[in-house]
Amino acid sequence: MTSPFGGDIANPMNQPTGPSSLGYWLGGLLIIGGIVGGIAWGWVNVAGFLNAVDDFERVPVGEIGTIQLDEGDYVVYAERGGGQPLGLFLDGVRMRPAGQEGADEIEFEPYVSEFTYDFGNHTGRAQLTFTVEDGGDYRVRVEDGPGTTATTAAFGPSVASDLVSAILGGFVIAGIGIVLGVILLIVTGVRRRRFRQRGWLNAWNGPGGTPIGSQPGSWNPPAPAPSGSWGAPDPQPGGWNPPPPPGGGYPPPTV
Repeated sequence: MTSPFGGDIANPMNQPTGPSSLGYWLGGLLIIGGIVGGIAWGWVNVAGFLNAVDDFERVPVGEIGTIQLDEGDYVVYAERGGGQPLGLFLDGVRMRPAGQEGADEIEFEPYVSEFTYDFGNHTGRAQLTFTVEDGGDYRVRVEDGPGTTATTAAFGPSVASDLVSAILGGFVIAGIGIVLGVILLIVTGVRRRRFRQRGWLNAWNGPGGTPIGSQPGSWNPPAPAPSGSWGAPDPQPGGWNPPPPPGGGYPPPTV
């Protein structure tokens, strides 16, 4: 015997289990894992960005200092302890290899885009770029001109890509986990719903696909005809049969 929800009532151990609900758990874990992974990625990369800014070589405005740089490309950042980073500016920066009075000065180029940072005691704006072909010590002079609004010149590699990677990477990781988790939840739900629908259809149709009530051995009484209408059953002997209406029940004769 089948139940209205599928399965065999007489043999409950033979109930079909259908698609597992494990997909719901896996989908939820993917969503949670994506969010946690995105936050972790962003935190690690932001921490790396902050450490890189802390490690910049710095020379106060109006002073001469010595910094150590390796071979590579660098950025000069105009810094100040607070304020609006977009308003920071260095009027003049001069740099040459230390101990080489006759050496050529490093050539600076304007920073082609806009990049600022503001956290803790560091508020800065990227202003100049330069390239160091030979690593070593460099003598730096930061002039205190009339247009200078910064208090410190910071020298370090470009960190804009690190910040972009921290933000976008976190969103990408979280987005992938959420999308995959939602897809798995939807697929699992659709499969389980289709299985229940098949169970209901099988229970309605019965064994072999024959609708219940039309199977061999089932009682299917005919629908009784309305009383007094054509096709009604004939009066049964011994039963009570009402007398015919006055006039014999026949139409009046025509003249």
